[in-house]
Formats: sequence, C-alpha cells, structure tokens
Amino acid sequence: MSFLATALGMLGCAEPVAPRVPAPAAPARSLPPIVCPGVVPPAVAEDAAPTAPLTVVPAGLISKGERHAGELAWNIGFDGGHVMLYPDGVGGVLVVPSFLGATMEGDTLGRFSPSGRVVWSKRARVTGYGDGGALPGGSAALPAVVPLDWPKTEDAYGTSEIHILDSRGNIQSIPLGGVVTEAQIATGSDGSSVMTGVARAPLKIAGPSFKPTRTSPQRFILSLGPHRRARFIAPIQGDYVLQLAVSPEGSVSAVTASYQQASLVRFDARGAEIGKWELPSCMTTGSFEFAPDGGFYAASFCSFANGLGYELSKWSPEAEIEWAVDARAADDQSEAHRSQLHVSPGGVTLVSGTAVVTYDTDGKQLTQIGLDRLFASMNFAGAVATLNDGRSIYVADITQGDRIGTMLNSLYSRAYGRAFTYLRRHDLPTP
Repeated sequence: MSFLATALGMLGCAEPVAPRVPAPAAPARSLPPIVCPGVVPPAVAEDAAPTAPLTVVPAGLISKGERHAGELAWNIGFDGGHVMLYPDGVGGVLVVPSFLGATMEGDTLGRFSPSGRVVWSKRARVTGYGDGGALPGGSAALPAVVPLDWPKTEDAYGTSEIHILDSRGNIQSIPLGGVVTEAQIATGSDGSSVMTGVARAPLKIAGPSFKPTRTSPQRFILSLGPHRRARFIAPIQGDYVLQLAVSPEGSVSAVTASYQQASLVRFDARGAEIGKWELPSCMTTGSFEFAPDGGFYAASFCSFANGLGYELSKWSPEAEIEWAVDARAADDQSEAHRSQLHVSPGGVTLVSGTAVVTYDTDGKQLTQIGLDRLFASMNFAGAVATLNDGRSIYVADITQGDRIGTMLNSLYSRAYGRAFTYLRRHDLPTP
C-alpha cells in the first residue's frame, strides 16, 4: 500500500474513483471537513496566472488538534515535497519547492489565500529553488536550481538565473551570465537583494573585475538594487554563509562560518569591507536573523545564560552580546537545528518543530503555542514557517513516502519517490 493511500486511510478517505462535491464549509476558525483526492477547492478568481491541477486534501484529523482551539485556523495537505514559504502581501502565502539535492523537492509553485484556498498553482520549470527572500508587494527573489552537465562539470546542480516570483504567479528571470553553486538570497525592505554563492567562472552581471576560475573558485556576495542592477560584487571568506542582510542604503551584513570559527562581516554600499568580528565557535551552526538596529538574533547551542545548551541571544552591530535567554522551553533539543527566527519591529519569533514563541526586543517571552506533528510515527523532514505581520504564522511539514533509491546510485536520483506536504495556519495569541 502506498504512503498516500495509508495517509488517506487515516483520514477516513477511500481510494478516489471519481470527483466528489466538496462538503459544506466548516464554521469559522474550526478544522475543515475531510475531502478526498479528486476534489480541488475552488480557486480564488484573482488573476489569470497559468495553473496546473493541485489536489488539496483538507486534513480533518490532526494530532491533539483540539488543544489549539482558537489558534489552529486550518490544516491541508497535497502531493508535494520540501517547500519554502513566503508572505504574499495580502495575508496569504506563496509555496515554493525547495532544492535539497537528496530528497524529493516536488515541483509545484502555488499561492494559498488566508482561508486556505488555492489562488493559483503551476509546475516549476526548474529542479527547485535555493533559499530566497520576500520582496515588497508579495513577491519573492529566488535562486533557480537546474541540473548541470555532470560529470563534465564539478557540480551536479547550479544556478544561472534569479527568479522574481510575484503574487500572481508571474516569473521574471534575471540571468547571471554564468553558473553559481550554493546560491542563497536575502532581501531588504526597499526591494534590494543580496546573493551569495560560489563561482568557478566570471559572471556577466558582476562585470569584468570578478575573475574566478575552474581551479580557483570564489565565494562572493552580489548586491542588487531595487531595480535589479548590480551595485557591487565582493569576495567573502568562510566555508558557509549562514545569514545575509542588506540595508536600504546598500550596505551588507553577513554571518559566516568555517571550521570552529564564526564571524560577523560588514560591507559598505560600494563593497568595501568595513568590519569583521569573531563570534563564539558554538555559533558555527544555528539560526540567525538580522535586527532593524543592525544587530542580529541567534538561536544556537551556546550557553551564555543557562550553561546547558539551547539559547536565544541578541547581539549588537559590533558583535557584542546584549542578552541571552534559555530557549529549551521552545524546543526539544533534538529539533533545535531546525529552528527558524522571524524578526518584526516588536521583537523576534522563534519557530521550532514543536513550538512558536515570541519575545520582545529585550528577550522577554510574550507568547507561546505548541505545534503538534501530524502522523508522528512516520518520517518527517522538519517544519518551515513564515510570519504574517505578527498575527499568524504558516507552517509546512512533509512526510516522505515510497523509498526509491539513494544518492549513491546517481547524483540525479532522489531518495524518495513521493512526499506529502502539510500546510497549516496558526493564529498567534495577543501578548
């Protein structure tokens, strides 16, 4: 029996043989009724974006869902894979397939309204997307990942374009004029963006001064203005870039990591390095997010406050610690590496696989809600989330289905043949 059939059986659904009429809408703020595959919720007639069939299953059963009365707005599922979530600018969410290179990413781009309806959906024309950033007006800037000519090339996948996905499903492509690996993008409030990655050849968008070679690849940061024109490109040291930020005036900040060494690096609007500060070695892994004042928040296994492990801390623009709080209540430590941070003017929200906790700018805990896992006995791949104006949060989990192979067989294979994505909206309590 396939995973989907098993999951539907747990929901009380039979194998579909013909489309069914959707059940009447559930009362406001309650779990939606069960609808089996073959029934697609009506799309919101909001635009004429290209669409593709997307079978959505409102999941009427959620583990101990009754505990979240007044907080869990809705929960739905669809055939998909690892996804990333971005706000659409009007209270809904964009769903984008995430490239991981080892498990099934899925290929559906879509937008869901605040009520959980499909506004539009279509098939992505790329293997997946790297980490991107939200833009004003409900768009997202995304590094598009496609297969390369491996083994003739050093890498199996790479990025040659940035895609700007808008809330209507339209995609604007920005060619880089070359191939980048390990690409990720961060965005600013004015529509600026900054990209990092590794290049083994010059990029036309970067100009003639950037000259990496096949034998001397360069890790770089590329700053783009609101109109997608390159401001500067500069080399950056480190094995990884953990987080990026770009200010309206064009300066860039980055948290980087190498073996047992983390650093905060800052560049001015012309790409000149203006400061570099060492961070504790325990911060080579974790979650980071920059604050409006130029400092940053970190969720890591450092022990500044409790001496035991998992903590949330706030750091100044000069990399001096301002406060640290025990964050173990927000997470089982086994899940801590999956945590995410979302910054708002009033503080920071820590999202883990088990809880959503909000803090003010001084580290005082304001609210906390629990996140129950669906079908906890099956194989989960962690939660991703995006904050919606501090009032609600969208969370996505996936269950992985039929095993078809491993990456040892081929760099183009996938470890799982299918996956089922669950998307839900939680309304956050008022502090």
